[in-house]
Amino acid sequence: MTLTMGCVELYLALAVLGALWRFVTSPGGAAFGGFLGGLAALIAVLLAPFGFVAWKRELRGTTKYHVAKRVLEGVFDLRRQLHLLRIPIDPRELASYHSTADYPEDLAPGAVKAFRDHPLRLGVLELAEYKRRFDDVYDARMRLHVAELEARAIWGAAAREPLKRLTNGAKRFVLRSMSYFQLEKKRLNEEDTRPRGPRLERLRRLAYLHGKSDWVENYFDRAEQACEDWYSRYLR
Repeated sequence: MTLTMGCVELYLALAVLGALWRFVTSPGGAAFGGFLGGLAALIAVLLAPFGFVAWKRELRGTTKYHVAKRVLEGVFDLRRQLHLLRIPIDPRELASYHSTADYPEDLAPGAVKAFRDHPLRLGVLELAEYKRRFDDVYDARMRLHVAELEARAIWGAAAREPLKRLTNGAKRFVLRSMSYFQLEKKRLNEEDTRPRGPRLERLRRLAYLHGKSDWVENYFDRAEQACEDWYSRYLR
C-alpha cells in the first residue's frame, strides 16, 4: 500500500513538472516569463531609491560614528599629553642626567659631581625634557586637527564649538609656558643662581602641576568633558 501511494505521488509530481515545462517552453509561456521578468525589473527600479536612501542613511551613520570616535580619541590624547607636559620635572631622574655627552673634554675627575649637579646643567636638562614633552603635545594637537576637519565636513561649524575651549586653552597655556621657559633660559644663560622672582614663580606654577586646586587642570578637565558630551551621542 505504501509503495503504491509513493508511486502515485511521484507520478503526480512528474506530471506537474512536465506541464510546467511544456508551458514555459510554449510561446505563451515565454511571453508570460518575459512579463514576469519585466515586472521584476520594474519593481526593482521603483524600490531602488528607497534602498539607496536606506544605504546612504546607514553609511552616514557609520561615518559619523567613526569620525566622532576619531575626534574623541584626539581629544583624550591631547588632554593626556597636556597633563604629562605639566608633571614636574626632576632633572636627576632623567636619562640625560647620567649621560656624559655634555661633559667638557678637559673636565677633571674630581669636578664631575659638581658639574653634573650644577644648577645651570640641571636647568638645561629640564628645558630639554619640557621641549620633548611639548613636541608630543604638538603632535597630538595636529592629529586632533585632522579629525576636526573631518567632523566639520559632516556637521559644519557646529563641530568646532565643543573643541574650541580645549584647543584655544591649550594654545594660551603653551604660550604662557613658553614665556616661563624663555625667562628661565635667560636666567640660566646669565648663570643667575638666585631664587626665582615672584613673576617667574607664578609662571612656573602655571607650567607645572601643583595640587587639587590647580585651575589649569580643572579648566582642561571641563573642556574635555564638553567635547565628550557633544561627540559621544554619535557613538550610541
